[in-house]
Amino acid sequence: MRRTAPLVALIGLVFAPAAGARPAPRVVPVVEPVDDGVETVFVDPEPLPWPEIVPLRLSLVPGLSLAGSGDGQLVDGFAFGLVADRVEAVRGVQLTFAFGVVDEALRGVQISTGANVAGGAFVDGAQIATGANVATADFFDGAQVSVGANVATGLASGAQVTVGLNVASEDLEGAQVAVGANIVGGLVDGAQVAAGANIAGAVDGAQVAAGLNVAGDVDGAQVSGGVNIAGDVRGAQIGLLNIAGSVSGAQIGLVNIADHVDGVSFALLPIVRDGYNHLEVWADSSMPLNVGLRVGTPALHALISVGADAVGDAQRCVLRLGGGLGTHITAGPLYVDLDATAHGLAGKGCDFRHYADDEVLGQLRATVGLPLGDALAVYVGLAGNAEVRLEDDDLPRPLLSGDDAETGFSAGDVRVFASLFAGVRIF
Repeated sequence: MRRTAPLVALIGLVFAPAAGARPAPRVVPVVEPVDDGVETVFVDPEPLPWPEIVPLRLSLVPGLSLAGSGDGQLVDGFAFGLVADRVEAVRGVQLTFAFGVVDEALRGVQISTGANVAGGAFVDGAQIATGANVATADFFDGAQVSVGANVATGLASGAQVTVGLNVASEDLEGAQVAVGANIVGGLVDGAQVAAGANIAGAVDGAQVAAGLNVAGDVDGAQVSGGVNIAGDVRGAQIGLLNIAGSVSGAQIGLVNIADHVDGVSFALLPIVRDGYNHLEVWADSSMPLNVGLRVGTPALHALISVGADAVGDAQRCVLRLGGGLGTHITAGPLYVDLDATAHGLAGKGCDFRHYADDEVLGQLRATVGLPLGDALAVYVGLAGNAEVRLEDDDLPRPLLSGDDAETGFSAGDVRVFASLFAGVRIF
């Protein structure tokens, strides 16, 4: 968002020094469309006079002050409330123990052990409180720092920092930092950082959270130790669970979900609605029955598979379960899939209680396939296998490769051999 009237000029109009009463414009921001977006124009709907300008204001509570009620009063200096204070405008400092209120304009600092409230045309400066800071001004430019909560109901530029909750009802240009949660109703042009959750209408920058990030469209990054949720993403999502519409960039996590990915979805389970999603059934020379699922994108996808050997022989049956990553290459009428996978093996009659206790298997696979339509393809391939015996020494032989030296070679507990496979790809 571009602002065509500098804030400095705005402040000068409101706080221009004068002798006696002087009308000061109550300027408000109006958002108007332009060719390349929107701009904010400050207009003067009505003049508000400052009948009284004082350098010092001492109060016990609002309405009980040596300087009067505070109505129509500009404090050009220092305002102190032993309990609380309320005044029309402040250029300087307002310090209170319970709460401080500035009705129309603040340029300077509000400090309170309880709460600060500033409204009117704008707040330019800082609100610092143990409890809460509330800026109901049309435009906020500066910082809110609190233990409890910070709230800005108008356009905001600057920073909100709290242990508890930060809320900006409209757009925020700057940063929100919280242990608890950050919420922006409009666009975040900057960053949200929280231990708990970040929520925004849209993000041009970054959301970083230990727990949850939620936004509309994101142009930048969502980074979370838990869950990221967004509309369209141009950039990256990094978390345990990532959910988005269209992604131009990368999703990195344990589980990724997207409608479309133009880039990379790196996860144990990458789900892309219009991605590279296929069911495969194949036979391998070392294990005759195999079923697998490819999900993700052509550039990078997951292959999850299960296989069995000698299913009818309860003593010799071997179970294989695992997965890995693959990439898809189109070569004229053919295609090539290159995969790297790891599997746990269970012998002793396919007893799953011994899964990965007996042996593990690593594979590098190269597949050449021929599509027969949109939903069917046939393929053949070659696999390089590394079968590793673990601590279970009561097995009489390697589970897959056998003891025959012609099937490969051994190096300690590792048996290396090749195998051929052929299969069918469905949908």
